[in-house]
Amino acid sequence: MTKAQFTFCIPNLNKIDFLPACINSMLVQDCQAWRCVFVDGYSTDGSWEYMQQFANDPRFTLLRGKRQGMYADWNYCLEQVNTEYFYFLTSDDLCYPQLVSKTTRALDHCPDIDACHFKFDYINEYDQITRTYTDIIASEMPIYLDASNYAHRRAALFEFLMHCVYRTIYRTMTSLVLRRSLISQVGPFSTQVGSAGDYDWTMRLTMHTDTLFIPETLTAWRKYEGQATQSPHSVGNNRRIFEIAKANLCQIQQGSEASSFGPALDPTLTLSFLSRDYEFALYNQIHQATNIANALDALLQATQAFPLHYLQALLKRLGLSSRQSCLTKNVLAKQLIQNNQLQWPPLPLKLSSTEDTTPSTQATR
Repeated sequence: MTKAQFTFCIPNLNKIDFLPACINSMLVQDCQAWRCVFVDGYSTDGSWEYMQQFANDPRFTLLRGKRQGMYADWNYCLEQVNTEYFYFLTSDDLCYPQLVSKTTRALDHCPDIDACHFKFDYINEYDQITRTYTDIIASEMPIYLDASNYAHRRAALFEFLMHCVYRTIYRTMTSLVLRRSLISQVGPFSTQVGSAGDYDWTMRLTMHTDTLFIPETLTAWRKYEGQATQSPHSVGNNRRIFEIAKANLCQIQQGSEASSFGPALDPTLTLSFLSRDYEFALYNQIHQATNIANALDALLQATQAFPLHYLQALLKRLGLSSRQSCLTKNVLAKQLIQNNQLQWPPLPLKLSSTEDTTPSTQATR
């Protein structure tokens, strides 16, 4: 058997409806030099029983979770990684057959880069593509659109700053293959920030490595009714995102990363959109309160979080349409790029003399 150089990390909780398709997408990889760490959070739907068919397969490590929440189980996955590369494949999603071969080849070509980013599709519960990467990026992060057509290297500082503009710039952990050395550098996922744990982890990741992008569609993120997600517009979610970005920016300014990140970052400008989103959520909570007590509680949160003049400006800001908001984000992104003397768009990167950097065509599912 070929020695594994790639670990699939599959955390799972009650995803038996989609787990067989997820596992099969791993089994049909065109490169079989992989192992799988499966951590089950004490599912009650037959998931653990289903996986017992692989109990004697040396490629599989089957474990029960920590009973401490989702990200504790993600960290348990990380503890088992002993290969050069690893990848989180959430158990209701899919990967395409060239995931391992394409990403490991690209990272082997760039030994000073520890993260490989690539395209993904949205799929529904029937494995049908509902939205392509081009559609997603065009509407949500258009600054990335043209560069998504060719292989390139993105500077660590650029990726960090884009977390402050567009939030989750990778959109899903399943669009990243990572080098094992990052585990000790970045550390574990936080178990104290709710559903924003992956946002915090990928933001900290950008303090340690540039990102290699390859224009290949290698995974599918399943979006379906009944999926457990938190509204991105909730006060709690916006507060966590803002506080995470603020804390990580503070770490850069005070830590050893400051010198490698170049010019001093302006916190007010860098965090302006995350601050605005948090303020909007607080204002809406006040406006939608059903009684005086709830309104006063929301107002107290707002005045503790921001100076009063921010709240006074919200009425004017709330007049922005979603399209104007998107354009304003792009203006902020370009201003941060210019202020920090960053190269954008990035230069095309030829990964090898024989490998084409143009996008592959994924068969319609």
